[in-house]
Amino acid sequence: MKRAFWLLLLLLAGCNAPTGRLELHFIDVGQGDSILIRSPSGQNVLIDGGRREGGALAYLRSVGVTSLELVIATHADADHIGGLEEVVRAYRPEFFLDNGVPHDTATYRGLLEAVRDAGSELIEPTERRIGLGDASLQVLPPPGDASLGNNDNSVGVIVSYGDFGAALTGDAEQPELSWWQENAPHLLRPVEVYKASHHGSENGDSPASMAAFSPEAVVISVGADNDYGHPSAEALRLYEGTG
Repeated sequence: MKRAFWLLLLLLAGCNAPTGRLELHFIDVGQGDSILIRSPSGQNVLIDGGRREGGALAYLRSVGVTSLELVIATHADADHIGGLEEVVRAYRPEFFLDNGVPHDTATYRGLLEAVRDAGSELIEPTERRIGLGDASLQVLPPPGDASLGNNDNSVGVIVSYGDFGAALTGDAEQPELSWWQENAPHLLRPVEVYKASHHGSENGDSPASMAAFSPEAVVISVGADNDYGHPSAEALRLYEGTG
């Protein structure tokens, strides 16, 4: 509880000039995910960093980000964390949150070394609300079951600011989306913006997840002409069917 309290105080303090508006930057990192959240009171949060060559660090610098208060790695796949090591080394964020599931790759080990070198405090991926002035992040906790694999242990985040909401679900596929509906239904709510889960794959979102979030707009983060066939025709029909 004490750690969560100090986390809230730090994020409320802020380090960047307030803009008075909430900004969500869905960064073009090719076949991967990277999302910058800039709060109305000046805090910056980065969720995922694309692949190593994706350019997340260059983008942050290009839009004038001078500090990151929090970095979140939704899960340890390279298309989500490959670019985070250099971001963490450059910005030395105060806090770092990942899904807590052990993962043995050089990319993940490099990221954890960067987090240690930066002195970032580790935050467990439990159900929690993180204040960003008048905005907030609600963490959707992963199941924490390694047998489900990386995608279905993604950390989810719901961004709220007044009546506006955005849901960011990493690479969650239908098992984790169903797990949230069964174990954390009180955290799910309709949103204006939804990041397509798992890049719009055919085994990602379902009619049930779309009903839970009821988005007005869906953002799909994919690389052009990628080898995975993302977004799938099934996913596009699903999103179109929500209106």
